Amino acid sequence: MVPWRRLTVTSDGKIRYCFNNWCNQSILFDMKKGITLEDAWRSEQMQKLRRDHLNLNFKDWQYCAECTTWSLLRRDHDYGKALRKVLDD
Repeated sequence: MVPWRRLTVTSDGKIRYCFNNWCNQSILFDMKKGITLEDAWRSEQMQKLRRDHLNLNFKDWQYCAECTTWSLLRRDHDYGKALRKVLDD
């Protein structure tokens, strides 16, 4: 859900794809190098992140692979089902 809804900008201008990542392991871009938020949002990296989430493929996204955000879902749901439900709404 996060890759479709938000990006986080740190105080030093780094753009990360996960708001929950306080240790900055999800940094993709640096605004000091001239990238805009719009460029970052529409970038191939973000498109790949979204595709990989839809396919439950986290091999290139170690931070996502270790995510515990979804551990609170009811037992009859999983990340893929929850993601599809959010995107279908």
